[in-house]
Amino acid sequence: MARSAGGRTLVRGTEKATNASEHLEHLIECREMSCSAVETIDEDEAKQVAETLREAADMIEAGADSMRY
Repeated sequence: MARSAGGRTLVRGTEKATNASEHLEHLIECREMSCSAVETIDEDEAKQVAETLREAADMIEAGADSMRY
């Protein structure tokens, strides 16, 4: 079944949010298990994850808005 443009945007935004949250979970797990010599999460990397989540939220909102009647 073909998706509307709004539906595709929702899917892409959801995938982007899922990937970013999984990346953040990995950073936290590494910190907890001390996978690296650094015991804190890199600030730049955390900011990038936050920006990606904001972009994903914007995509999801845009997709939902375009599907409203």
